[in-house]
Amino acid sequence: MRANEEAVVSLLAAMQVNVSAAEHHKKIKKKLRRILWAFTAHDPKVGYTQGMNMVVRWLLEVADGEEENSFHILCGLCEKFKMGEMWGGSKMEYLEACMDELEGKVEKFLPELDEHLKGLGVRVR
Repeated sequence: MRANEEAVVSLLAAMQVNVSAAEHHKKIKKKLRRILWAFTAHDPKVGYTQGMNMVVRWLLEVADGEEENSFHILCGLCEKFKMGEMWGGSKMEYLEACMDELEGKVEKFLPELDEHLKGLGVRVR
């Protein structure tokens, strides 16, 4: 094969990978939308909050793309680990309380890390 032919073959192969990736992205996006719609219907008190899509995207990866499993894991996280309380509410009071507690634990149990972060101007909260 000549160099030009090889370049064309390589370009076409790359284009096919991009098309496949785009199709995969569309499928994932549709799954995300369906899971989030189902969850907002299941728990309207929590509803949808920015950032939930990132968690559900990760759940889809862990559950090998299975929507039903991802949905049930999301429900379990919200019920058992109170993530619903963290996402729910207009001011995310539960999340703020968790971050306050984390900040206190870092100060108490990881003082060197706390000093290092403060030296960098980074707050745990």
